[in-house]
Amino acid sequence: DTLEHGPELWTTNGTPKTTRLLKELIPGPVGISIFSPTTFGPADAIKTAFTYRDPIAGKDVWVTDGTEAGTLRVYQPPANRNTYTNFGTTRGFFFTELTLTEWPHEDPRYEKVLFSDGTPAGTRDLSPITGSLIHSAVYFVDGPWAYLTVDYNEIWRSDGTAAGTTKLVTSPYPGGNGVVPMGIIGGRLLVTFYRPGQSTELWTSSPDGGDLTRVTSSPVDHQWYPSAVTRIGERIFFPGANDYGHLELWVTDGTAAGTRQIELPFEEGKYGSYPVTVVPWRDSIYISTSESGAYDYSTRLFRANADLTEITRLGTFPHGVQLFPAADWREDEPYFYFQATTSSYDDWKLWRTKGDVASTKLAKEVPATHYLRAGMESLANTPAGKIYAVADREFGPWNASSPLYRQRGKHGSAQRLTKPEKWNASGVASFYYGDGPLHETTGKYLLEFVDTGRDQELWRMNPDGTGARALWSPPKPIDPSNGSLSFRSTTSGGAIFLYREYNYEDSSSTSQLWTSDGTRPGTRLLHDYSEHTEEGASLPANFVQVGDTLFYTVYGDDDAPNDRDYLWKTDGTPNGTTRVLAEGGSMLHVAPGEMVSFQGALYFLTWDSDYDSMLWRTDGTEEGTTYISHFYQKRSYGYAHGLSVVGGKLLCFADPAGSYKLWQSDGTEEGTEAIVSPVGFWGSDLRPIDLGNRVIFRGKEAFENSAMPCKCTSDIKLVHLILLLSLLCSPHKHYKESFHVTV
Repeated sequence: DTLEHGPELWTTNGTPKTTRLLKELIPGPVGISIFSPTTFGPADAIKTAFTYRDPIAGKDVWVTDGTEAGTLRVYQPPANRNTYTNFGTTRGFFFTELTLTEWPHEDPRYEKVLFSDGTPAGTRDLSPITGSLIHSAVYFVDGPWAYLTVDYNEIWRSDGTAAGTTKLVTSPYPGGNGVVPMGIIGGRLLVTFYRPGQSTELWTSSPDGGDLTRVTSSPVDHQWYPSAVTRIGERIFFPGANDYGHLELWVTDGTAAGTRQIELPFEEGKYGSYPVTVVPWRDSIYISTSESGAYDYSTRLFRANADLTEITRLGTFPHGVQLFPAADWREDEPYFYFQATTSSYDDWKLWRTKGDVASTKLAKEVPATHYLRAGMESLANTPAGKIYAVADREFGPWNASSPLYRQRGKHGSAQRLTKPEKWNASGVASFYYGDGPLHETTGKYLLEFVDTGRDQELWRMNPDGTGARALWSPPKPIDPSNGSLSFRSTTSGGAIFLYREYNYEDSSSTSQLWTSDGTRPGTRLLHDYSEHTEEGASLPANFVQVGDTLFYTVYGDDDAPNDRDYLWKTDGTPNGTTRVLAEGGSMLHVAPGEMVSFQGALYFLTWDSDYDSMLWRTDGTEEGTTYISHFYQKRSYGYAHGLSVVGGKLLCFADPAGSYKLWQSDGTEEGTEAIVSPVGFWGSDLRPIDLGNRVIFRGKEAFENSAMPCKCTSDIKLVHLILLLSLLCSPHKHYKESFHVTV
């Protein structure tokens, strides 16, 4: 992923000179990462298939032979569909197309399997051959053959051709929805069938589907889950569950005698849970699984000998274990290496063991440049024995470049293949949870949050981009996955921006409101909401500007009374950043998002402990903060929401007497009233919108057989917008949905 090209496909032969851009799949610095690479073809002409997601379209299927000319797109899915490359054979590869559908279809996902020989002309849909467009999935390949399921109850075999795509097995238990091909062991195809309400059965047949024979079954009320299998030699390991839903680990060699449960030595009162990972190393088998019970959800690591007669629990890791996949090069290592974390979910360390408790410890002897320090998905090895690794970024800034290395020896010697990019203040900041603008103008300056390559900073520049200089840096580097910077508004005191970050290590949070007039002295902290107080302080939100005053709410934490949103204001100065209080100094619990600027003041809704609503007005002072009205009808108070300004009036929805009505107000108690209509309204998904002094909002009419008729009155005209009706109708609801316009 480079600044010039974005995420693209590169190639290397193990030297810096041969490490280069292979092909720019999408021109320019755009694109989204490559997914699910799958190798296929004969051993002397291996190719790789992968999916590459276009920023606008779906995931296209590409193939490369390692040359620019041999890198081409072989399939482009229709709109609103995704593709996933699954398995490669000696003749080509199989991939799945997933179609997203909507209710009331029986299944929300329609899948079909396709095959490609690596060319556009040789890419074909297998569904017309199998006669089904749904529930197709490839489970494993053997030589030129792929074994797949169709419609949950059939097993097919295909080499990608029409003649070679045939049905092998049909479940003897129709409606079981659980036929799975597990693999070929000892020249026999292993298949499981789910028998509804009873058990899972193991059957075998010849690889072409003949001589189907029942072997054994799971205990009554126990289930096997053979879709997640691990093959080690001539045995298949797979998970299951007892009648309490507790994890079981099973193994089979395709015979009744060789199919048994592996008893893992959990502590008394505890049991296994998912996920479970099984990896061989030398003459042993290593197993990691979560252990549940007594409020303990740690991960245990076990070692079993080859015949599974001796199983040892090697260690307990409170936050997880990750096992490297089996590989030939791992057999030469002096230890079985794995990654584990004991303090937090993102503090992974390298561990090692020789299969006993005493040798299970941190691998401190492994150099920092060793390939084992790379992430789980950052290792690759070639048939020629070259090992490649993406460098660990644990001690660098979050957005430091991730260099590619080739390992030169077993003791940490490595050669860097990629060069770092040199740049400064040329990137726009981006945040995973960002929800506000990244630029603002104040006075003669343009302010911008900038990614400098070291951190996210505030910079100022002239409107034409000249004269750029840094103004402010956060106290510590921001991790964009956990923090953000965003502008909220501009007052005479400067541009208001919010700095927030959450630290998963100690569960601490930073939440601060700042202002800047484009100068360093004028960039000041307005208020720090990080320290929780008895009044409640957390993340500022729901910003609304009225004149030169910016109003917002701050959500109280567990120490705050009633745990509600409190009303604050700022004029862009520290002294002018205060809580808004009602008469007598009482704090106001504002309904989230229910604040609008109207007639030069802030109007807002509050909810009491019973969620009864009141309409208030404030100019920011205690004297100017007054109660306007309840939403009262038929001796009942109501819950209100959707506050908006349309055509010089306040509008909202309220439900006194148990029926939602549209209410209007001119800002006085006398002028706050319900609009008479026989139609009920619901605005949770869409608050009233001003459309040329008309209000457009969401409503619902009762069915014709309902006791409440739907008709217009002289007080209100309801105009159905038929074009929008088809967009807003929801088949999940029991009401006809439509837009309405009030004239």
